[in-house]
Amino acid sequence: TTGIGRVYLQRSDASGTAVLVAVQRDLSLDPTAAMRVLLDGPTDDEQDSGLRTAIPRDTRLLSTGFVASGTVEVNITSSIFSATGGDLVGAVAQIVFTLVDIEGIERVALVVDGETTEWPRGDGTLTSRPLTEFDFPSLALSSQPDYPAIVEVVR
Repeated sequence: TTGIGRVYLQRSDASGTAVLVAVQRDLSLDPTAAMRVLLDGPTDDEQDSGLRTAIPRDTRLLSTGFVASGTVEVNITSSIFSATGGDLVGAVAQIVFTLVDIEGIERVALVVDGETTEWPRGDGTLTSRPLTEFDFPSLALSSQPDYPAIVEVVR
């Protein structure tokens, strides 16, 4: 189906920390189309507003496909490893958030040139299991107020 989807790019917050920002795009709501749009990176206008991508420009999509209910496998080139440290965490998070935003996708299994590999989560630990947005809790801007949102005096 075609519709308004979202891809996730990065912006630095007031402290200089990179956070993910959802950007609306007109795209086919399937993993291959979403990945292609994400790998194209930010538009000129988005770059002018401070948005960027942590995904290295020469990273290519080899394939996508559902491997289990709610789990999509994304096969990309090893160019992704041109990003290191926080940029690699950000690049992986951009892929995961973009794909789990599509209805029916809950987890993303990332492979490189057809091989399973370990990926950094938001806390720096490595995992080879499928990733979810909950693996990167500090990278997404939230519209929710800080906890506790409501302070009520109990007498």
